[in-house]
Order: sequence, then C-alpha cells, then structure tokens
Amino acid sequence: MAEERIRILFLIGSYGTGGKERQLAELIKGLPRDNFEIHLMIKGRGAHYLDEIIDKLDSFYSLERERFGPTALLDIIRHIKKIKPHIVHSWAERTSFYSVIAKLFIGQHYKLIDGSIRHAPQKPSVFCFEHIQRMILNQFSDSIVANSLAGLKSFKVPIHKGLCINNGFDLTRVNDVKDCNLIKKDLGIETNYVVGMVARFTPQKDWAIFIEAAFRVLETQRDVTFVAVGGGPNLPNIEKLVRPELKKNFIFTGKRSDVESIVNCFDLGVLATFTEGISNSIIEYMALKKAVVATIGGGTEELVLDGITGYLITPKDSAVLSVKILYLLDNKSLRLQMGEAGKDRIIKVFSMDLMVYRYINLYKRLHSRIYKKSG
Repeated sequence: MAEERIRILFLIGSYGTGGKERQLAELIKGLPRDNFEIHLMIKGRGAHYLDEIIDKLDSFYSLERERFGPTALLDIIRHIKKIKPHIVHSWAERTSFYSVIAKLFIGQHYKLIDGSIRHAPQKPSVFCFEHIQRMILNQFSDSIVANSLAGLKSFKVPIHKGLCINNGFDLTRVNDVKDCNLIKKDLGIETNYVVGMVARFTPQKDWAIFIEAAFRVLETQRDVTFVAVGGGPNLPNIEKLVRPELKKNFIFTGKRSDVESIVNCFDLGVLATFTEGISNSIIEYMALKKAVVATIGGGTEELVLDGITGYLITPKDSAVLSVKILYLLDNKSLRLQMGEAGKDRIIKVFSMDLMVYRYINLYKRLHSRIYKKSG
C-alpha cells in the first residue's frame, strides 16, 4: 500500500511580489508531489507567482477579498472541512488567528504552523489587538516558524514551539540575468559606479537615510548613480526628497520583475530599515556577489557578517552609511572579496534546498504526532 501523502493547506494574504510570497512559491515548487498533497488559499484576486506553482497544486482557492473580515473565517472553516488537511501552514497573522478559531470550533486534528513572523521589531506594541492576537498564536499554534532568531525573540515565542528557518535563495535565478550594459542603457545610467537599494517604499524601510547618505557621497564622488528599486505607498514622497540639481544621479525604477538583473549592475547593495527579519534583498545582493552595507536590526546580523560580507551600521546614521559606501567604492578588491564571501555564505547557510529540507522535516514531524495522538 502506498504511503499516504501529507495534506497541507497553505494560507496567505495578498499574493504579491513580496519576500514571503517568493519564499512560499519556492517552497511549493520544492515539495515532492509523491509525498505531499498541496492546497493554497489566498485573500485577493491576483497571485503573482501562480503561473510558477499551479501545476504543483492539488487545489487553489481565492477568497477574492480586499481584507480579512469576519466572513473570511467562515470561508476558511468551510475550506478546511472540505480538504481535511493534516497541516495548516499560515503565512499571515490574520489567517493564523482564524485557523486557531477554526481548529477550536470544528474539532479537526490538524496541526497549525504559524509562519507569519517575518520581521523583528525592537519593541512590539503591547496595547493593541495585534499583541493579543500574538499571545493567542503563541498559545495555540503547534509550531511557530520565523525567518530569523531575532523574530522569535522579539515576539516571545515559546522555546518548545519556535523554529527558525531562514529564507532560502534559488541560485539558478542568477544564471539568466540580463547583460549589465543593456540594463544600464535601459535605466539611463551613465556613471561608472552604481549603488542600489531594493525594498518596498513602506514605513519600515528608511529610504530617507539612503537619500541623505547619497547626498553626502555625491559631495565627494559625483560619478555615482543611486538606484532605488521597488514600489509602495511612500514612493512619491521619497522621490520629492531628491534635490533638483542631483536628480540625474538618482533613478527610481518602481516595481520591477527583473530585480536580479538590476542588482547585478550594482557595485554594492544597501539596505536601511527600522525593522527586518531576514531580508530577501540582502540575500539577492550576496548571491550576486555584491558587498553589503546594512543597518543593524532584526535578522540582518544573522545574515551579514560585519567586515567579511559587508558592513553593519547603526540605524538613522547617514554619515556612517556614506563613509562605508565611499570606502567600498574606493576599494574594488575589498568589494570583490566581500562579494565572494557573501555568495559562499548564501550557498552554505541560505540555500533554497536547505530551506525546503527543513520544512519537509517539520511537516513530517508534525504529521507523525497526529498519528501518535490518535493511536
């Protein structure tokens, strides 16, 4: 008799172009169909990576909602009853919360994985619904996965439930990057040096410090273009920060599908944030052999080795950021050395194969507990 496949229902919010959406898509592609029955439920109508994973799914369902209101709970309960999953793996706090409620109401013995911790704020708010929601998730989830140790610590996840599984990177993604000269021509880059930052324009990303540091660099070295890659609600406000006389030294690409090719044109990659888990942007920099300058916080210290793969600096310090950028621009051999060390670290610690392997082990362990309990 063939061994029963483990049924997993993945729940996520808007399936856009963000880091966790990419991680989920790569995970689904990596799970062997002979061992896993894979179901996916999302909140909105669009699913950016759906074409890549549709042939791996046993079912796909969209709630077709703009937000997770109370009626979404009923849909989730109906879907769980229909699929009868062994494991519900939620990648958003609200779907994790609803899965806890569903489990209490319908009495099914599925195991719940809360995978919603993707950042690590220094002082999470304790006077809000989100704090209450986190306390409930910490209590009733069977396993809580974060992409950084800092995230587990920040949200006070119980030690016996917490597991850190770092983001993985599929190195084949850098095999087909576009020619750098073509990208520069497309973007209108004419300078010898390119410094870039890839991030959404949200309050969590400190784009203002990136701009301020760029001004400082350009006072000394004018042969540099600063490239800002990403979209988001704060983009128009950040664009307005650029001084008119320096606009030719800045490029805002908006949301792009060829991020790896653009990063390949960087001489070094920057990430300035207020809170972070494990940054997919930094992983992309390192996989493409770029030295990194990033602000300390969250999981960034677990990813960037200070002085080896790049430099770690304190947040909100445009002066130090500019000094590190200038130093690396002036020291090509060091940039290349750090880039090589960065890629080696991705291969050894942050590979996609390792990420998928660790999730498979988690699923098998939780699945075996279902039968131990029922037995």
